Amino acid sequence: MAAWAAVVFVLFRVALLLDRSIFLYQAILLTVGTCIGGIMHNLFGVSYFSGGDWTGRYFVLGSAVAVLLACLPFAFRLREHSKQQTLRVRWLAALVRHPEQVMFFAPVLLLTLMLAPKMRAGMVTVAWGIEGVLIVLLVLAD
Repeated sequence: MAAWAAVVFVLFRVALLLDRSIFLYQAILLTVGTCIGGIMHNLFGVSYFSGGDWTGRYFVLGSAVAVLLACLPFAFRLREHSKQQTLRVRWLAALVRHPEQVMFFAPVLLLTLMLAPKMRAGMVTVAWGIEGVLIVLLVLAD
């Protein structure tokens, strides 16, 4: 998942440098694939990595979350470039016009779902509360 997230980072950067929307389409598609793959394989599926502590699949998924969040500034800059895009499919056009939404909610979803199986029963709410405060601080930093 971390390698897929790194490819998303490169695709966003190339889309910004070359001003080509096809790279933005690929980055959004691969972001959705990274999110679904991380949920299905790393969180709720069988993995080759051990899940005893924060190493293994949680470290891989945490680094993928960090790389996807690092794509957020590129997505904000690409939002201005993709305003004039006209696509026939309405939901796809909404994703392309607002790539920052995908790049924000995909890693936040992965992080939220990653905290649920890792924390003890009483600490899940505390972990999600800390995550919420950090998200609000991230939004206010912009």
